[in-house]
Amino acid sequence: MENNQVGFFLDKINTVQFATIEMEIEDRAEIAIQANIDFGFHQENKKVMCITKFEFQYTHKPFMVLEVNCEFQISDSKWAEMISKSEIVLPKGMLQHLAVITIGTVRGVLHAKTENTDYNKYYLPTMNVSKMIEEDISFTLEE
Repeated sequence: MENNQVGFFLDKINTVQFATIEMEIEDRAEIAIQANIDFGFHQENKKVMCITKFEFQYTHKPFMVLEVNCEFQISDSKWAEMISKSEIVLPKGMLQHLAVITIGTVRGVLHAKTENTDYNKYYLPTMNVSKMIEEDISFTLEE
């Protein structure tokens, strides 16, 4: 892709965990979703990972768990902007963008894993990632 203004591309999708737990759930029951989003990086390969875990709960007990990580290859110029001698700073805006892409990917994985099952009626609602990721994240670099 020429003229890639964002400075990264989705390189790999990892479905780390998918589990369903049999449970009697009432029709129209209130379902809670515990959402966790984290980030990591791989210095040698110039990659940033968006690490997600979603736990669907009924009466405070999980009945479906899905963990998906997306790996994003960062362009050399974008990497150079984020890295210093001792740390890497991942900008908030980029992290929010990666999270939106990853959450969309999780929706696809969730659908594929639950297609033609009773669990297919559960989905991830829209999420305001700007409220979930409110600042840059920095990591200390290894020598």
